[in-house]
Order: sequence, then structure tokens, then C-alpha cells
Amino acid sequence: MKTHQFNLKYDDASWHSEGDFPANFPPEAGGTHIAMFLIWAWLNGLGGESFEEFMDEFNDAVESQKMSPAEILFAMCDGKLTSEDLNDEGNAFADAYYQDTSTGYLPDYIKYIAVGLPTIYHVQDTWENFGLVSHMISEKYSEWEHSSNARNQH
Repeated sequence: MKTHQFNLKYDDASWHSEGDFPANFPPEAGGTHIAMFLIWAWLNGLGGESFEEFMDEFNDAVESQKMSPAEILFAMCDGKLTSEDLNDEGNAFADAYYQDTSTGYLPDYIKYIAVGLPTIYHVQDTWENFGLVSHMISEKYSEWEHSSNARNQH
């Protein structure tokens, strides 16, 4: 399996605060799509060593749903998704799916979750939407697991 020699930053909510980012939206709106992917990864056993430091706090936050997905991302990862947040399998999947700008995570998020909305930032940061995103990612993960590409990366 390919391992990262350095900490790779896949995404950062601060990268989304320009362009079509709505001026009246909080910074967390730029992290909703990041949070949904990362929380899915953690819930599916793909968390890295840095995740283990706050696993109990994370589990409490998810179980109680007192924090939204983006609030968890900002509280635990400062609005960023990095290779340190994922284990080797999580990084292999993120390399294949999250970083694929033509048929990967963000195009799927736009097509299935943000459909009909002015921007991806209009997707509500809710656990209900997380459920939709989680289902979408799970399907893609299953496809990836069964692909020859995934076998080569393990």
C-alpha cells in the first residue's frame, strides 16, 4: 500500500472562502463537504493515528449529535482534511476518490447532494445530509474496494 512520506493536505475550508462562496455564510459552510467525508472515513475505520487522540470525544459528538459535522471538523481538525487524519487504506481511498476532480467525491457531492442549490456551500450542515453523503461514499468505497486499482494500492 502506498504511504504518504509527508503530511498531504487534501482540503481546507479556508480554500473555499473566495469565488462563489456566499459573503454572508460562516466559514464552516466551506467545510461541510470536507467534514462529511472525514466523518464517514472515521466511522468506517479509516482514521489515522491523529484520530486516536480524540476518538472518545468524536464518538460522543457523533452519538449525541450536539455538534454538526462541520463543527466537529473545525473543533478536531481546524477545518482541514490531511493524510494524518486517515490510515493507509483511508489515504489510498482519498487519493483515488477525494482527489479525483472529474468523477470523484466533489463531482458526486455536487451531482447527488448539492443538486438544485446555487453552490455546494448551500448544502445544510446536518446529520440528515451526512446520512445521504455517507450512503454515496459507501457505494463508491465498495466499488473502489473491488476495483483492481484498490488491490494495487493495498
